[in-house]
Amino acid sequence: TANLTVLTVWTIKAPLHYERRNLPGTDGWNRVLSTYGTCTSLSSDSTYGAAPYIAVLFGLQFVVLVIANIQAFQARSIATEFQESKYIGITVAFMLQA
Repeated sequence: TANLTVLTVWTIKAPLHYERRNLPGTDGWNRVLSTYGTCTSLSSDSTYGAAPYIAVLFGLQFVVLVIANIQAFQARSIATEFQESKYIGITVAFMLQA
């Protein structure tokens, strides 16, 4: 729900806009040869664009990852039938590699 909240606020306050730009170079009739487009998220009341929202999302994911590691560490002494910390640890390691 925290991710959904951040993404909803981002969409409302600084929505993405598609911008097309011309690349340098023209043909014999002075027509642009190629263009490229990007999505930008720059609201009128902010000069940072998407950076604060992305930072908050990465921060939230990091906190959740730390909490998962703490819980896996605390569950290491549970009986083997109920213990999944080895698999959680492997999954977290894979997530850290990505």
